[in-house]
Amino acid sequence: MREIISSEYASQLKQLHSTNESFGVGNVTAKHYPLIKTLIQKKRLSSALDYGCGKGHFIAYAKESIPGLRVEGFDVASEQFSVLPNGKFDMTICLDVMEHVEFGALSNVLAEIRDRTDKVFVCSVANYPAGKKTSRRAKRTCDSDAFFRLVFNLRYGIPG
Repeated sequence: MREIISSEYASQLKQLHSTNESFGVGNVTAKHYPLIKTLIQKKRLSSALDYGCGKGHFIAYAKESIPGLRVEGFDVASEQFSVLPNGKFDMTICLDVMEHVEFGALSNVLAEIRDRTDKVFVCSVANYPAGKKTSRRAKRTCDSDAFFRLVFNLRYGIPG
């Protein structure tokens, strides 16, 4: 596996996950779930990877509301989801994660996602100030949506 996070930053995120019950539970991202569900159903997708799944909120939602969908998760700060699943998934979901990736690891994270995504990549990038802080900064990369449009365009050919 490519290096996707420094050990120092991983430890800070793990501490946030373990000491803050509201960190990584989908409070902000849940608004996207119905649209993702509709997309899964319309495209007849059978598998999904939640990359940066936090405590697994979307996974629980999907298992309850999308019968037949194989859904797995990965999060560098979670004991439960600490192993990145192998293989391809019809969809990879990455909600409010990219803005937390360390700048030097962004290319590796995108490569890991690309290698596991067969059909659809759904990504939301929060471009507002972080609510939770680590000593280094909870939001690691650029807070500009223009930056991410450029990165996705260069990496995936997605027009900005």
